[in-house]
Amino acid sequence: MVQKPGDIDSFELFNLSYSFSINLEMLEASYYSLLNKLHPDKFINSSEKELLYAQMHSSNLNNAYNTLTNVVSRSNELLKCKGEKNKQVETFEDLCVLNEILDLQEVAEKIDGEDQRMNFIKRIDKKIDENVRKLDGYFIQNQLLEAKKLTVKISYLEKLIKDVRK
Repeated sequence: MVQKPGDIDSFELFNLSYSFSINLEMLEASYYSLLNKLHPDKFINSSEKELLYAQMHSSNLNNAYNTLTNVVSRSNELLKCKGEKNKQVETFEDLCVLNEILDLQEVAEKIDGEDQRMNFIKRIDKKIDENVRKLDGYFIQNQLLEAKKLTVKISYLEKLIKDVRK
């Protein structure tokens, strides 16, 4: 998604500072307050143009909220806001992270039983939490390349949990 002049990012839409750490309860309250004002049902008796406006802005609001409530998408949005380009064709070459993920995938494939599955998920959840704290630190120190790398690692870990839950 390329931002055009005049477009606002998710942080700006909710009047948040460009910080990784956000208050999710305040975000949710802000979201419902804005949604209450912009929901298309409130414009049902309005002109077609006003209804279209409400639908468009309600959709943008939902997308922004979903972006900010997800750790990986929030990080990617913040990286983009700070000028770090998110190139889809760019390959991830941190061999240490890739090896760690491959090792974890191998462990996941050998899971036998619900107890092992739950313990594995707890282990990965703990790794994600640790990495999210590190990620916040990287953003505070404006270490965008490190933040970008860690965001990729967290996305791999989240996918691993998703696969194990299936």
